[in-house]
Amino acid sequence: MNTRLQVEHPVTEYVSGEDLVEHMLWVAAGEALPGRLTAQPVPFKGWAMEARVYAEDPLRGFLPSTGHLITYREPRHLMEMEVEGGVPAVRIDTGVYEGSEISMFYDPMIAKLVSYGSTRAEALERLNEALDAYVIQGLSHNLCFLKELARHPRFAKGATSTKFIPQEFPDGFHGVLLTAEEKRYAVTSAVLMHLVKADTLSTVEGQLPSHGARGAYSAGFFVHLGGQTVGGDGERSKEKEVYEVTIDPAASTESDTVIRVVPLTAGMEKGKKSKEECSQTVTVRDIDWELGVPLFRAHMDGGLRTLQCLASRTLGYDLFYGGAYLSVEVYEPREQALLKHMLPVLEVDNSKYLQCPMPGQLISLAVQEGDVVEVGQELAIVEAMKMQNILRAPKKTTIQKLRAEIGSSLKVDQVILEFAVPGDGGK
Repeated sequence: MNTRLQVEHPVTEYVSGEDLVEHMLWVAAGEALPGRLTAQPVPFKGWAMEARVYAEDPLRGFLPSTGHLITYREPRHLMEMEVEGGVPAVRIDTGVYEGSEISMFYDPMIAKLVSYGSTRAEALERLNEALDAYVIQGLSHNLCFLKELARHPRFAKGATSTKFIPQEFPDGFHGVLLTAEEKRYAVTSAVLMHLVKADTLSTVEGQLPSHGARGAYSAGFFVHLGGQTVGGDGERSKEKEVYEVTIDPAASTESDTVIRVVPLTAGMEKGKKSKEECSQTVTVRDIDWELGVPLFRAHMDGGLRTLQCLASRTLGYDLFYGGAYLSVEVYEPREQALLKHMLPVLEVDNSKYLQCPMPGQLISLAVQEGDVVEVGQELAIVEAMKMQNILRAPKKTTIQKLRAEIGSSLKVDQVILEFAVPGDGGK
C-alpha cells in the first residue's frame, strides 16, 4: 500500500475521472471509499501525459537553476478549452506565479504540465502545443528538452522504456535540431514580426499587408538564422544560415499571403542550385502578435505555429521555437550588401577562468594562489539544490588568482578563480 500522493497522480485523475486527493482526505477522516471504487475495477478513459517542468539547464548537464520568474505565462487557451467529458485539454499543477523565486534550498520543480486526449496522439499533440506556448523567462528551464522528447518519433510511437534517454542521448543533450520546414516557419515569422515592428502591419487586428500593398515588399529581406543550430555530429554550428524571404503578390490572394523562402547558404551555395530550385513557399492566413507580447502565433500552411519572442533587438529577435533557441536578424537588401564592410565580432576566451556552472554557494576552495594543479584535481565545491557539486581542473595549470570567497553566493558563469596562461608563468 502506497500512502504517498505520487507526482504522476494528475494522469490517473485524468483517465479515471476520480479526485485522488479528495478520496485521501475522506479516508483520513475515517470514511470509506465510494462503492464505485470497490465494487469493480475503475474504468480508464482516454490518454494523459505529464511533463515535469524544472528550473534546470539541459545544455549544462541538467544543473539546477535559480532566480526569479520575470515572465511567467501558462498556456491558458488550452487550460480553458474543455474536451471529452468536460475536462480541460491541459492542466497545470504549480505553486509559482510571475515574480516568484526559485531558490537554491528546495526542489527546482516549477510545475507539472499534463495534457489529455481521447487518443495518445491527441494527448501528445496538445502537450506539444502547450510546451510551445508555455513562457518562462528569468532562469533556465527544461522546456527545450521536454519539447525534444515530445517531438521524438520513437516517443510518438510509444516505443519507450527506462533506457530511452541513455539510448537516444548517449552523449547528453545538445539542443533541438529543427527541420528545414521548421526553419522556414522561423524565418518567415521573423519577417512578419519585422513588418509589425515597422508599423507596416496592424498590431491591433494582426492583419497581413493588404492585397494591393503586397507588391511594396517584393524586394524582400535577408534573414540570418543562428543560435542553437545543432549538426548531425552533435556539435553546435557557429555559422549563421542566410535566407532570402519575399512576399509574392502574384501568388497571394485576398485571404492568403504567399511568402517565398530561399535557403541561400544551405541550398544554393552548398548544392550549387538556382534560386528557383531552392525556393519554397509558406502560405500565411493570419497572425497574432503585438510588440512587447512574448507569444507570436500565425496560421502557416494550414497549421497554427507558435513561437516565443524572448527579446526584440534593433535588427532581429531571440526566439524559442520547437524547443530550439534561435537568434534571427532581418536585413533589407541594401543593409545585406553593406554587411561585408562590418568588422567581425571578437570572441571572448574564457578558458583561463573557472566559472560557476550553476547558481549556488561556494562552500570550499581546495587550492591557493600559486598552486600547480593536475587534470581532474578538485578545485572547489558549490552547493545548490541540496547537492554538492565538485568542480575540477580541466587541464594541468597554475592557479593565478582566487576571485571568490568561501560562503559567497555565486551566479551562473561567475568567475571563481583564474588560471595562469602561457607567458605569464602558467604551465
